[in-house]
Order: sequence, then C-alpha cells, then structure tokens
Amino acid sequence: LMERTVLTRLNGCASGVLQDWGSKNPEGLPTGFLAAGSGSVVSTLWPVDDLPSALLLDRFHAEMKPGVTIAQALCRAVNWLRGCPGRDGALTDVTAAKAAVADLIRRAQQGIVGHGQISEPVLQHCKDCMDNLSFLYPQTPPFSGPAHWAAHIVQGAGFSPLFPTRPVES
Repeated sequence: LMERTVLTRLNGCASGVLQDWGSKNPEGLPTGFLAAGSGSVVSTLWPVDDLPSALLLDRFHAEMKPGVTIAQALCRAVNWLRGCPGRDGALTDVTAAKAAVADLIRRAQQGIVGHGQISEPVLQHCKDCMDNLSFLYPQTPPFSGPAHWAAHIVQGAGFSPLFPTRPVES
C-alpha cells in the first residue's frame, strides 16, 4: 500500500485514461494508485511528444515549493511551457526553448533532473530535437498549442500543498 505517498507521477502515454469495464466506476492506473493510498496522481490523457513532456514535468517539479499545491505547480509549469508572459523564463520563442532543452540535457547527464531520471531514449530525442526546434515546433511560442500541455492532469488530492508551510499536527 502507498499510504504515505503524496504524489504518483505516471509518464506513460494516455496513462490517465479511465476505462469502463462494466462496473459502476470507470477504472484505470490513476484509480489503482489512488485506491492503494496515493494522495494524487499526475498523468496524461493522450500521447504527448517526449520533448515538451520532459520540459513540462521537469518544470513541474521545480514549481513544487512549500505552500504550493500540486495543481498549482502543474498549472505554473503549463503556463511556463506555453510561453505565457510573466512566467519566469517562460518559453516565449525558439531561443528560450533551446536554452531550456540544453539545460535539461545538461542536468540529465549530471543526474540532477526533477525528482527522477530521464530515460536514455527520451534524452536522445531531446538532443535530436535541439537543432530542429524551429522546424519541429514552428508556432511562437514553440509549445503554445494545447497538444503539448493539455493532456497533463492531476487526479486525487491535487489541491493540497505537497510541502506544508508549517508542521502538520499529529
């Protein structure tokens, strides 16, 4: 059981899709993790390209700070990826996106990415995309389209801070 697990992150394509197997409630991977005791699950509703997904999830972990809810951290990461004005270092153009990808690759090679590792195939995909970002993602900002960010969702207790601002009374 996962009683002390606050957050489970599923990186598989369409990992958040629920299936109707004829029972009262649709079921899927998030349902199983929540039933096992995880407080919340971050997953995707459809396949998302590895590069924007890696950037988004890395930023998601960077946004998780004391007093910030899981949903707020995901929302902030989405706005950063979309290139929304006012977000610190937002990916507003290809130059900013290339810098973010280069930083992600550098930190991945040093083993200091987010709260986990980036698999070698995903890391290689990020490297392959570097020189062709303006061709692969021609819109400005490069990841502004909802196909790159809207699939990521929070299920469960996403409105609770991951790190409380004060100690929790027991």
